[in-house]
Amino acid sequence: MPLLRPLAWLLGLLLLIVALIAVFALTFDANRYKPEITALVKEQTGRDLAINGEINLSFYPDIALQLGEVTLGNAKGFADENFAEANDARVTVQFLPLLEQQLKVNQVHLHGLKLNLHRAKNGKTNWQDLLPEGSPQATAGAGEAMTSLLGGLVVTGVSVTDSAVNWRDEQLDKTLTLAPLNLKTGMFVPGEPVDISLNTHLKQNQPALDVDLQLTTTAQLDENKNDFSLAKLTMQAQLPDKLAANIVGNLQGKLDSEQASIPDLQADISLPGQGKLKLSGKLEVNLAKQLLTLGAMQLQADLQGGELPVTSLAATAGGDLSLHMKKQQLEIAGLKLGTDVKAEQVPGGQLQQQSSGKLSLNLESGKGLLDLSKVQLKTADQQLAGSLQVRDPLLPARVIDGKFKADQLSYPPFALQQAKLGVYMENGQIKLTPSGTLFKGAYQGTFDINTLLTPVVIHSEHKVQKLRTEDLLFALTADRLVTGALDMNAQLDSVAGDAKVFKQNLNGTIDLELNDGTVRDANFAQKTKEVVRLFEKESVNEMGEKEVAFTKLAGQWQVQQGVFHTEEDVMTAPHFQIKGLGDVNIVDESLDFKLRVGEKPKAGKPQGLFAPLHIFGAWNKPSYELELDVLLKEMADQEIAKQKAQLKGKFDAEKQKQIDALQQKRDEIAARLKNEVQGEKNKLEDALKDKLKSLF
Repeated sequence: MPLLRPLAWLLGLLLLIVALIAVFALTFDANRYKPEITALVKEQTGRDLAINGEINLSFYPDIALQLGEVTLGNAKGFADENFAEANDARVTVQFLPLLEQQLKVNQVHLHGLKLNLHRAKNGKTNWQDLLPEGSPQATAGAGEAMTSLLGGLVVTGVSVTDSAVNWRDEQLDKTLTLAPLNLKTGMFVPGEPVDISLNTHLKQNQPALDVDLQLTTTAQLDENKNDFSLAKLTMQAQLPDKLAANIVGNLQGKLDSEQASIPDLQADISLPGQGKLKLSGKLEVNLAKQLLTLGAMQLQADLQGGELPVTSLAATAGGDLSLHMKKQQLEIAGLKLGTDVKAEQVPGGQLQQQSSGKLSLNLESGKGLLDLSKVQLKTADQQLAGSLQVRDPLLPARVIDGKFKADQLSYPPFALQQAKLGVYMENGQIKLTPSGTLFKGAYQGTFDINTLLTPVVIHSEHKVQKLRTEDLLFALTADRLVTGALDMNAQLDSVAGDAKVFKQNLNGTIDLELNDGTVRDANFAQKTKEVVRLFEKESVNEMGEKEVAFTKLAGQWQVQQGVFHTEEDVMTAPHFQIKGLGDVNIVDESLDFKLRVGEKPKAGKPQGLFAPLHIFGAWNKPSYELELDVLLKEMADQEIAKQKAQLKGKFDAEKQKQIDALQQKRDEIAARLKNEVQGEKNKLEDALKDKLKSLF
């Protein structure tokens, strides 16, 4: 039948194809190429290629060449280890091109690949000799079979599983490992883009990294074999429970100059439980010069909670960043920083900061300089402007030096006007030097904070000149109790902590002198006016308040564990004085003070009668007590002294009378004796004269 003839021809053709396949399967032996392959590699690179095991051909599930363990030796002068090795290699090929002695590869699969990359201190690498300059790409003898077999090579995909890449750079003292590494690609056609996906675990010594990575991109190598690109590059990095990052962009590069750039870099970083970071800019990398730059850098951070000692932190940074990887030198020009901090420790609960300057930093040594020539700080109550420098910011011995000015620095109820603030820190020692106008007087202070001790120790010194006490007391008590110009020197020590801890550990000394003041008719004056009026008349000021003027109030205070103690404070007025001694306890906010209001000492009368007043109890409701027993005792002492003086006067008068009588008797006896002596003398002279006459 006519129809059977074509069917017979078709059946015969199929039988012939099956026969040819059977003959090919029975006669093809890829192992005969092993000597050719190893000889070609040795001739081209000087390295030893070992294919351990047979090269097998399989037909199911596809036609494939199966290799066992394969190793490639290292370059001369490098470590005695394989440059590359694989536990298993499988190449899937197209059938019909094999009949023509051509290799059309569908897929290459490598399992257990291990690649060791090494850069020596002299800059030489262990891969640059794989295609030596001037060497032929193939030879007619050893390469003839390979040239024939690889002609028109097309690979539709590569798969690398459970593999590792080790990188060691002696110039930078850096090691990096990618393991396990899994790689999958699309079709390889020269000059055409190829899809690539990779996931691995990266571990690096410096800077220390231990991170999981996933990468997808479309790669393309131009026909010039030099220009390449990674389009739609997406990389995800994760440090478990610490960080998750997503990086996107389009990379362009050149192989000959070892340069690459990502003009549209975008990075989103998530910190579990703490917040997010965003980074953008134009990234450029020059491996030949070991230089990385990030132009028009913009960094945004929005952090909160976690281990941060703040409620929330929003920060921005901008500038042009450059990093010399070999020298580990980081530079940022046109640096701009901004922060918005919310925390209970900040006055008003919020601190905003804007600054600009530059950064120069060596990441290896930690030395460098952060120079912020313009800094603005703003809280709910105040604003500061100035400059700040941080020398060697990565070292424990970093030095911080800042100078700031403010119209007002507030720490309620204190407000320092036209304030200046110096900030200096070195070796864990912080020095703050505020100065300005405080309650219309001049103030200069120093705070030395030792952060190396636990708890942190604070030493402060304060000098005040002509401070108006009425403004100070009104700010503290809403009562202008005492007016005057106060001069004060204080040295105080305590520890950092809450208000209670600070007060309990407060120690030091205070010297004060208050001149040309008044005691107004407030609680204190009201309680003391009865005793004051004994010695001084009250006057009424322009506000209708009764007051008593004084010329000077001075004394010294010792502070121990939050208790202010004085042995004698003296207030002197035109006609009276007040002496006081006692304690003021700022821990439990109480006082126990004794005053002696008395006449002003006069020449010949250093101590007169005084009225004793005891003030004690809580600050907000003190008790006043006139100590009558002390007054009576003093009065009794003065009466006794008076009687003693009177008795002494009487005794002295009687004694003087007796002395005068004795002196009179003495004078009478002396006169009588003198007359008697003179009479005897006259008699002797007369007798002597008579004797002389008888002789002549």
